[in-house]
Amino acid sequence: MGRYTQKISQRLIPLPKEISCNDIKKVAFNDVKIDVIFPEDALLLSAKRKLVSCFGNSLYGSFRIRIVDPMPNTVNVLNHFKNPDQAYHIWSDGAINISALTSKGIMNGVRTLLQAVTKEDGMFNIPLLFVYDYPDMPLRGQWGGDSMDDISYTASLKLNSLDYSATFSIDSDGVGKAVLEKPAVLENSIKEGVVLCSYIPHLEFVIGWYLNKPEYKDIISKIKNVPTEEAAARNDYKPGLCVSSEETKKLVFDWMCSLAEIKGVKSVMVWLSENAEPCMCEKCKGHEPFLLETEMLVELFGKLKERYPDINREILLTQGSFSVNEKILEIIPNDISVLYYHGSKTYISDKNPMIYEGLMPFIEKGGKMGVYPQITHGWRCVFPWTAPDFIKYRCEEFTEKNIHKVVGYAVPSNIYHRFNVAAMAEWLWNTKGRDEESFMRAYATVNDIDPDGFVKWCTLNMTPAWVLAENRFIVSQMFNYPVIMKTKFDIEDFRFTDFTRTAIKDIDKYIRMADKAIKAAKQIEYEEGETESKCIASALRCAGAYQKFFTLLKIQNRNPEEDQQMVLMYEMMHNNSKNMYSALLDWKCLIDRDNSHFQTRIIDTAAICMRITDFMRSILEKLEIKHKEHHSLSYHQLGRWDESMFNKEGIAELTYDITRYSDKDGRYHICFDYIDSKQGTTIKSISVLQDQVEISSILYDKVNPLKRINMYEPWYEVFIDIKSASKNEDKILKVIIEGPANGQDTCKGLVGIRKV
Repeated sequence: MGRYTQKISQRLIPLPKEISCNDIKKVAFNDVKIDVIFPEDALLLSAKRKLVSCFGNSLYGSFRIRIVDPMPNTVNVLNHFKNPDQAYHIWSDGAINISALTSKGIMNGVRTLLQAVTKEDGMFNIPLLFVYDYPDMPLRGQWGGDSMDDISYTASLKLNSLDYSATFSIDSDGVGKAVLEKPAVLENSIKEGVVLCSYIPHLEFVIGWYLNKPEYKDIISKIKNVPTEEAAARNDYKPGLCVSSEETKKLVFDWMCSLAEIKGVKSVMVWLSENAEPCMCEKCKGHEPFLLETEMLVELFGKLKERYPDINREILLTQGSFSVNEKILEIIPNDISVLYYHGSKTYISDKNPMIYEGLMPFIEKGGKMGVYPQITHGWRCVFPWTAPDFIKYRCEEFTEKNIHKVVGYAVPSNIYHRFNVAAMAEWLWNTKGRDEESFMRAYATVNDIDPDGFVKWCTLNMTPAWVLAENRFIVSQMFNYPVIMKTKFDIEDFRFTDFTRTAIKDIDKYIRMADKAIKAAKQIEYEEGETESKCIASALRCAGAYQKFFTLLKIQNRNPEEDQQMVLMYEMMHNNSKNMYSALLDWKCLIDRDNSHFQTRIIDTAAICMRITDFMRSILEKLEIKHKEHHSLSYHQLGRWDESMFNKEGIAELTYDITRYSDKDGRYHICFDYIDSKQGTTIKSISVLQDQVEISSILYDKVNPLKRINMYEPWYEVFIDIKSASKNEDKILKVIIEGPANGQDTCKGLVGIRKV
């Protein structure tokens, strides 16, 4: 194995398949020569630059790092590996040699070497490695969040795939055009050897996102579907595409070709509709809409292959298509890849297999199947979760079932999920390499954390963390509108029954484990871990209080003791919602110290249990059960808006006297709730005035507009700091909102304030 193998392996993520090291060479900073004996292409040139950036390139350097053609026996070995185009070989003969079948393999070898080298006292410590290595999974990558801006980091972990949406339009000649708005994404993808897949999003979104402009009125009339009367009358109806229309086919094909022509784009994907409305035109009427869409895409992809034979072609299944996925797969040929996504089946954290039986026949006949798993606590929230057991479990299933492409979903930014991103890279590359503890140690070593202490903390933390994530308490409550919406209060109409059905058994056991994890993190001064475990412990306590409160509420004839138990659960929810709020924001500040990766979902997550507390209090008041009044965290309604308040430009100015609710300087939430209506509302600006002078500042959400609330995201709380110029002057809250002009459509909402 080599006496230094274990030491060097601790610095490598992912772990190579075969590695040994018997010696470490100390080399002066100015004594390394880089030789490339290999035809140089763009990726190889980039690999060389990485070496030169690290080592320099002394003309007369005595120690050489060489990129060389593989010898015949090496070629034979590499060709027998899975995914040989990414395989590589490193060996030493007084120098370090890197060889591979392709420049992709060379880049992988360079990355391994760079991870293994350390610097000390003007010297390089260069391990004399022997490595044979290749990935288990062909395509490993990400989409969403800030994945487009994080290519250098993810590529350093050998993640080699990225999904990126273009911006779509139609030129004056009626030709569809696609533009990738961030040239750096293309440049970095080429430089790092990342397979860039550009996609056309859900087809029914195309009109709303890209063609909702007066200049496209004529084309829209030719391509949009013909809805049923019932669909057209719905508030949430959005026109989709008629896939039988020749104009639609031409437009989609134009966009496909436009994407394929972009230098650096290796794959073109089209997402099936999310909610395909049946088209009632003569050609479509009576046919299954998802099958019609698929038939159109197969036809167009056939034409695309003729024109661009080197472009990969992919179709994304959706949650809307789920019931007919098996029929869809029957009509897709093997040379078109298929990706599986479903909001409630792939964006989950449970212990059930993700790749269901209906997908397997396509894989077994040689089709390439991909999947989009959530690799975080939840897609809608931002909550800490260091999850070696969960990530390994997922990766093992994907490799065992011969999945071709795995695209992890980490929102809103990788910075909050570094461990899970690294773990995904580890076990998609080398599924059977390390166990969970070994990976924990490697991650701790790479990130300068005490390995023994990190393993102790992580082992205590990961079980209660997974229990909480699998239960989906936080995520499910974000959609439990009768509970969290100020406009939908109804004791008889909310989903507590769902949660009591999925109540966490032995919840006190997991709370104790999380409490021990807090202490373990504190012992090694690992603040990120300490705040993570505090979040988990307080969220579990909130879940326990929720379970007990609504179990008691369901009792038909409660006695006074049971009423008091409800009050105690309300108090527990109040106290722990505050604890979770503080811990989550502390965690956020530790992770994102310069506040460059903030996203409103952090606020939503921090506030969710406060909204549950509001609901509990409302129930106690309605039932006339006495309870303690709290000033901190309490919500107070200020007023409403409706369509009559908007001027001809669609702008309304709302003002409220908040003096009685803001008696002290400090942090407040200004709260907004959507009321069912035709249009949503955009929150343009928020300020607090005292004698016409602004005395407030918005925290985090320093963008304009701040947020749009509608039926899909119906509530919002924004942080605001108030610092009075005078204690005697009234404080006036001014909110600028945007909605329909001149009351053209209904548009309603609610404004409130909360002291935190």
